[in-house]
Amino acid sequence: MLVLTNSILNTIQKLPITVETDVSRKTDALHVHYYTQIFYVLAGTPSVTFAGKSHLLEPGTCTICLPYTEHYLDTSTSEDTPIVVTISFFDSFLSDRGHRFFSYSNKHARFEERSLSIHTKFSGKKKDDADAIIRQMTSEFRKHHDMCFDRLAELTADLLRLMCSDSVNNNGFNLIKERADAITASIKYMIEKHAEKVTIAELCNVAAMSRTMYTENFRAVAGVSPMQFLLSVRLNHARALLMTAEKTLEEIASECGFYDRSQLTKLFTKHFGISPKKFREDTFPRHSRLHQQLNRWKWLDEKK
Repeated sequence: MLVLTNSILNTIQKLPITVETDVSRKTDALHVHYYTQIFYVLAGTPSVTFAGKSHLLEPGTCTICLPYTEHYLDTSTSEDTPIVVTISFFDSFLSDRGHRFFSYSNKHARFEERSLSIHTKFSGKKKDDADAIIRQMTSEFRKHHDMCFDRLAELTADLLRLMCSDSVNNNGFNLIKERADAITASIKYMIEKHAEKVTIAELCNVAAMSRTMYTENFRAVAGVSPMQFLLSVRLNHARALLMTAEKTLEEIASECGFYDRSQLTKLFTKHFGISPKKFREDTFPRHSRLHQQLNRWKWLDEKK
């Protein structure tokens, strides 16, 4: 089950970076998002899974989750209380402040002309340096003023420098910057046009690539096919509307690019393991005023 999450997206659309400390035990749903995340473990032994491969994270471990990478973080199995700091930002947060950071697939990134190690286990002085950087970032983020964001960019750059390696094992499909930019443009097109009929030919045209080249490059970046990604965009938008919008299933289906309520229900249930109707009912407590309104929507849906 792939979820296109925007839990932090709404925040970082208002703030150029977020720094959050989590001490809870939980297992995230498998998801992707549009921004870069860095997980730094201060305590405990959580795990992170990328594209089906799990990595145990120990204290002092720093992991980069690049945009459009399928992943989930699991802190539920940690024997000790897990403390994980998550740093979220768009590439432009660093580049706009003079730091050359570029993620060019879901496996590789470069910073200041050097390759970045996606998983880094710090020890000795480097761990002390990384811990100090994380503590400063947490402190600076609490300030929430313009000056602190410049400082946070410097601290993020310092952390990335610690993660830089002289070389990287390029056993994946490496994309040059121009191709990565083209794929990103096609993803933005999908998001903007998700309510409309979008064809693979349109996406190839946006990316200026042949169908074969586009499909291979897209899968290298997102880990899924273009049409699978578009379906995830539509389903997750429908999921968000079910939680927030006062609309019937027919209206949500139309707004999210589905033929009708029946198609939405079938695909939503297959993807999330729960029907849209049941998901909406489970989202709100029965005593809430909104739940009473849901009963009204339910009656309207059944009447139709």
